[in-house]
Amino acid sequence: MADNLYDAQIIVCVTAQLECQRLIKIGQQLASQTGDPVQVLSVQPVNQEAEQRAQALGSLYEIAKAAGAEIAIYYNDSPAIVTATHATRCHAKELITGFPEQGTSNHFVDMVRMLAPDIRITMVDKNNRLHVMEPSAIGCAKR
Repeated sequence: MADNLYDAQIIVCVTAQLECQRLIKIGQQLASQTGDPVQVLSVQPVNQEAEQRAQALGSLYEIAKAAGAEIAIYYNDSPAIVTATHATRCHAKELITGFPEQGTSNHFVDMVRMLAPDIRITMVDKNNRLHVMEPSAIGCAKR
């Protein structure tokens, strides 16, 4: 477990959906291979009803805790900006996120990549296959 909120090297991005537990497990597996601390990050919409997210976030908190990960929750309507800022503050090597479903936008990943180009982004599809975007900055840390 990270010593504090800003020591995470692998950050798993989740929404308030129970299916995100698979992302946490993959983050835990990758962290166990490298010895890096893992953290779960969720950026929730400001106006979303608490009841809508309470059960899922509670379950994700328990899964993160079982994985030895801290969980950080922000309430903001700009999830890519918050994610990139948090990941940079944490000196993250890697972000793990779900893979956008076919026909949906990939703006979140594109924006995070633009704001934090030195962080590796691993997208996990529905079949748990990893799609890796290596850092684009020269001389950056890689896993």
